[in-house]
Amino acid sequence: MAASLAFAADPFVGTWKPDLEKTKYISPGPAEAQRTRYMVIESTGADSRRISYFFASGKPDMTPSGKPIVIDLVADGKERSTEGGGVRSSVRVDERHLRNTSKSSKGTTVTDVVISADGKTMTETRKGTGFNTGRPVDEFLVFTKQ
Repeated sequence: MAASLAFAADPFVGTWKPDLEKTKYISPGPAEAQRTRYMVIESTGADSRRISYFFASGKPDMTPSGKPIVIDLVADGKERSTEGGGVRSSVRVDERHLRNTSKSSKGTTVTDVVISADGKTMTETRKGTGFNTGRPVDEFLVFTKQ
């Protein structure tokens, strides 16, 4: 029962929609369709989460190979392979703060994900070099829990 309560209390779990008025794409921003997608975060175990991306229409966002974009993160610091040939790792800094690092031959992006004290807002600060594009990344994204 204690494990069930721990999963239910995970502040990252839920549906998160972008707050475009507060989001700042300092580096070249994504296509408009990317800006309007939302994410669903589910707990898959102790410090493990599955993130799925959807468009406002409810249709899943897809990878170039035609699969729904689903990211499994385990906050244990270990690097795991990604579909695009890179690696991703995640660590839990504290109860409401995750740091995700994505690397490929094109670059490394570090993303700090922080949940507000009231649990209603999630911010993502992304910095580095785009692991898909090789371009500089400097972004501040804001999401609201639905």
